[in-house]
Amino acid sequence: MPKHKNDILQGTLLLLVLKTLSAQVLGEAGRIAGAGVVLGGLLALAVTRPLASFLYGVGASDPATLAVAASTLALVALASGALPAWRAARVDPMGTLREDWARLQAAVARLT
Repeated sequence: MPKHKNDILQGTLLLLVLKTLSAQVLGEAGRIAGAGVVLGGLLALAVTRPLASFLYGVGASDPATLAVAASTLALVALASGALPAWRAARVDPMGTLREDWARLQAAVARLT
């Protein structure tokens, strides 16, 4: 196989791996955010009566307020997952493997 075809295949494979890694990190953040939204919504509905006296101009179980709070939580959680996904996608896999291998060899050399 010509060298340029190998380069194209390696580049395509690397992009696929990075895309999958980003999807995994964002998927994990989305699952955690979803669980937080569900549990937070249930907790908010559970404490509406005791906290109703502290609210002014808004009902204790106002759907618009709960929706805005849930949406804000979900957006912040996904944004906080996007940064690690972006950083993970920018890592050079071969460089990282070389550095890890060099560290491992150095640790083994110290033990012997």
